Amino acid sequence: MNTPTLPVSFDLSVNCDQALQSMISACRCGSVDERITNEQFPVTSTSMRYEARHFVFDDHLMSPSLADNLIRLDDADNPWTSARIEHVLAFGAADLEDSMSFLVVALGSRAAIGKRQYERMPCLGLEKGKRALALGWWNSLLPSGVRFLAVRPRSNRVSVV
Repeated sequence: MNTPTLPVSFDLSVNCDQALQSMISACRCGSVDERITNEQFPVTSTSMRYEARHFVFDDHLMSPSLADNLIRLDDADNPWTSARIEHVLAFGAADLEDSMSFLVVALGSRAAIGKRQYERMPCLGLEKGKRALALGWWNSLLPSGVRFLAVRPRSNRVSVV
């Protein structure tokens, strides 16, 4: 069953007035894939406070689109949106310790890159013991245990758990 886990949400402030390179610098990445450029992954969100949440699926998923749909359908009354690169970088800059212990995918920022035009998405994780901003791609199964960051505008409504 493709059941999302980790239902706890948290506040995430995103400053989209910064250039992409400034956001990457604030995230303190030891390595950055050179194909992550403003042209391929433009910052399009609005500067604001978001409610954010990680989605982890128990099973392997067949595609990024399926993961995106499951995230969106989690709360029909107040839907989540798959995070874009600016959200993942803000998360990495705000949470330097926790964000290094797992792979976080910016599913909302996808681009066809390379000769074969594989759909790739920015991923924040570890590479050789250092924080890395890489490009992930899945042409079949998405690995289990990957965290997909999702966001929605922070509302004043009270939720009951």
